[in-house]
Amino acid sequence: MKIVSAEEFQYHYQVLGTDLDVFGHVNNARYLNIYEMARWDFIESRGFGLKKIQKEKKGPVLLNVNLQFRRELKNLDKIIVNSKAIKIEGKYMTLYQEMMRGEDLCSKAEFLVGFFDMQMRKLLTPSQEWLDTCGVILE
Repeated sequence: MKIVSAEEFQYHYQVLGTDLDVFGHVNNARYLNIYEMARWDFIESRGFGLKKIQKEKKGPVLLNVNLQFRRELKNLDKIIVNSKAIKIEGKYMTLYQEMMRGEDLCSKAEFLVGFFDMQMRKLLTPSQEWLDTCGVILE
């Protein structure tokens, strides 16, 4: 399966004092939290939120992350998190996310995501509904 097109989602966030470490910039672990908030934002907005996941007992799980820090983020910085599926191979989707402050790329990450059945405790091939939620069209 090859991605023909994939929608890009944007999430706006303002850095808070509680995001900072002793150096006065965003703590490394908070980047993962902000990326996660962006992912929840776009799936919730497309009707595949927590209630649906709990009801159907199927949903996304993270399997791997490659995270890069490029520019420091400081208190009250306004950022946009862009999210887009970039690859699908069998049961695995690669989701690319980046944090932009204006024109500055501050962080980027690739997440390997699986679609998990909580009852059978195994990965499934992504459903068409999940692909639609992620804005993915396959050839």
